[in-house]
Amino acid sequence: MNRRTTILVLILTVLLFAAYSFSREQNGLLHTVAGSADRRIVPISGEPESDLIDGQPLHYGEAVSTDPAASFVELMDGTVSKEDPDMTRGAAARLALNLLKEAAARNDRQVLDKIGQMGAKCFACDAFYNKTYNAMTAPELPANVRWFLANALAQSGTSHNQSLVVDQMKAAANNPNANESPSTFAQALQEAPLTGETVDQVSVDLASENPYVREAAVSILTKQGTVEAAQKLYDHTVERGDPDGYYRDGMGIAAMHPQAETLPYLEQLIEQRDQYSHLAVKALLNYGREGLDKVIEMIATSKDIPGDSKLLHNASDHIANDPNTLALMNSLSSSPNKALRNLADTVLREKGIDRDNLNKQIEYNDNWADNIIR
Repeated sequence: MNRRTTILVLILTVLLFAAYSFSREQNGLLHTVAGSADRRIVPISGEPESDLIDGQPLHYGEAVSTDPAASFVELMDGTVSKEDPDMTRGAAARLALNLLKEAAARNDRQVLDKIGQMGAKCFACDAFYNKTYNAMTAPELPANVRWFLANALAQSGTSHNQSLVVDQMKAAANNPNANESPSTFAQALQEAPLTGETVDQVSVDLASENPYVREAAVSILTKQGTVEAAQKLYDHTVERGDPDGYYRDGMGIAAMHPQAETLPYLEQLIEQRDQYSHLAVKALLNYGREGLDKVIEMIATSKDIPGDSKLLHNASDHIANDPNTLALMNSLSSSPNKALRNLADTVLREKGIDRDNLNKQIEYNDNWADNIIR
């Protein structure tokens, strides 16, 4: 090949490359992330790359901006599709899923937190959750990414999506050889506000023959704090005939942090004054000062000293350390009710407050835990 031919070939190659690039831009095959001045132009075609290489997170060759959480919302709510007619629900869902996966690789919860705020009805929601489930069940998915995807489904607020996570947890627990850990899905359900239907579904597993599934169900319901969850736990505790109610395991009604709507139900359980009522006392105390005031009111007028002592067994562990509460304990140390006096004495002793100094002014500074008494 002579020199002139070589030059012509090079020129032709350059012209063909320029024409190809121009054609791609004109046909809209390149898109940008909406909502940021420093958007990156990225291709929307092709499958995302693998999650990790040598343990390092990868970008997925997709829409990534300096504010991934904002980009996620704009993809999901349809903002991007309004600016770009070519952005279909499926394409937006895929980009949103990739943003969530990248957030998992960074251990960044900001994108994940947006899901709970958005609800289940949005431009790309259906497609996003379908893709999220398919991705979550992929065999070789890194554990941290699987946990994020499980949380996305659990936080969606729909019974259907939450049931998928419940089913996946049970499948993993019943298959020891699976690559998935059931705790991944159990933890996602613990952190999510579950629907009534999901609470019912989880409650069925309180009778599971699989010990992990059974205890996971107890733990998941414990984290809810709703009336429905408390009722399911109480019925299960009575059915088992175990007054401890999983207390030693840090689960059950006594470990619940109840919602305000649950307080009347707990008061009813306390008024029954049976072998399970002490669990409701502990749950009521977990609510804070209002719960403590309710317990004191219920005990103060009682004449059943042995019964009161049983109700307040280990109650001191559920009473806060703040100065106002300790001041209340100080006043209760002279209560005419023996059970309340004993409770106050126990709390003050456990906090390191000397009974001889109860009548002195207790001052608390930023390092109040040092229990400085002046």
